[in-house]
Amino acid sequence: SLSTATATATAATEFGIDDIYHVQNVGIVASGIVRCGTIAVDDRLSLGPDKRGHYRTVTIASIQVRRRDCSYAFEGQMASLHLAEIASKRELRRGMVLVDAAKCATAAHTCFSFEAHIDVLHACSLQENSQPILHIENIRQSAHILHLHCADHILR
Repeated sequence: SLSTATATATAATEFGIDDIYHVQNVGIVASGIVRCGTIAVDDRLSLGPDKRGHYRTVTIASIQVRRRDCSYAFEGQMASLHLAEIASKRELRRGMVLVDAAKCATAAHTCFSFEAHIDVLHACSLQENSQPILHIENIRQSAHILHLHCADHILR
């Protein structure tokens, strides 16, 4: 419907980077899913966070959806984006996002630590100073457990 299309177009844009490629005669291409909003060719979006938690502005040079050139990628679509200012795959990593800084406060905040309630899916022993692997969407990252809220500081 027209109202749904208008709401999607005005929503804060977020694109999660799943894979990074170097395409011959094109440059660096990031693929992933448009989590919300719409991305268009020539959009200027904030890319980050880098290892220091900073974001930088990049231009969407071209878009492919299902291996076909497109002018737009919409919420829920898997797309490949050619990022004009990126010269090397080393400048990107899985888990980075592209956001519209004007509509999204994400670009102003980067989290280096957090408190979580976890569900253990199989028999294991968690204790303070252990380093389990967290799985969040398509990203796997080791974490450092600083403190557990339980009587014996061992979760079984």
